[in-house]
Amino acid sequence: MIIYAPDPLQFYQLPSSNTITLKLSSGGHVIADAYEHDKIRIISISSTDPMDYLNNKIQPGNIIPLKFQID
Repeated sequence: MIIYAPDPLQFYQLPSSNTITLKLSSGGHVIADAYEHDKIRIISISSTDPMDYLNNKIQPGNIIPLKFQID
């Protein structure tokens, strides 16, 4: 069993203007923070699908590059 408990100090911090919420295909969402010009850092995951928590790409602390593509 995997349990992700929220950080108690997180509730006392003011939300950052750089916070981004991304929807997952499973219906959950990921909260991320702008890291650099074209990257985000994952802060937390909220989902009812246990496979979202096992996905190594969206673990809290990971840095993900943003890709922009026009077809």
